[in-house]
Amino acid sequence: MSKFQIIVGTVYGSTIELADECQEFLTTQGHQCEWLDTPELSDLDPSASLLIMTASTGMGDIPDGLMPLYCDLLDEEPDLTHQRFALVGLGDSSYDYFNGAAKRLFEVFSKLKAQSLVEPLYVDANKDPEPAEPVMRWLASWID
Repeated sequence: MSKFQIIVGTVYGSTIELADECQEFLTTQGHQCEWLDTPELSDLDPSASLLIMTASTGMGDIPDGLMPLYCDLLDEEPDLTHQRFALVGLGDSSYDYFNGAAKRLFEVFSKLKAQSLVEPLYVDANKDPEPAEPVMRWLASWID
C-alpha cells in the first residue's frame, strides 16, 4: 500500500471531478489518499507520492489554488530528491500555451530533483473531450 497526496489545480472545476475518480480508484487498490487544498511547500509529505492534476488558465498560467505551492518551489528551491510525483495536465491544443501550467509544474519539480514515477500525461480536449478514459488508463498502467 502506498500513500498519495492529490494536488488539484482547477479553473472551472472539471479537474476536481477527475481527481475524485482517481482517488476512488487508488483507494479501491488499497492505497491511502489525502487531498491538499491550496497546498504550500510545508504540506508536502516526502513519504507520499504526489498526484498532481491541473488545468491551465489564460496563457498557460498556474491556477490560483496551486500558486502558493508554485511560488514556494520557485522562491525556496528545496531539494525534493525524496519526493515522488506523477502529473496530469488538462488542456486544449488549439491554444498557444497547451498545458502550460502542467509543463511548468513538471519542469520545476524535475529541476528540484523530485522523482517522476511516470511520464506526464497531457490530455488534449480536442482529442479526448472526456478526459477520464485516458487518465484512468494512464493511472492503471503504473499503479502497483
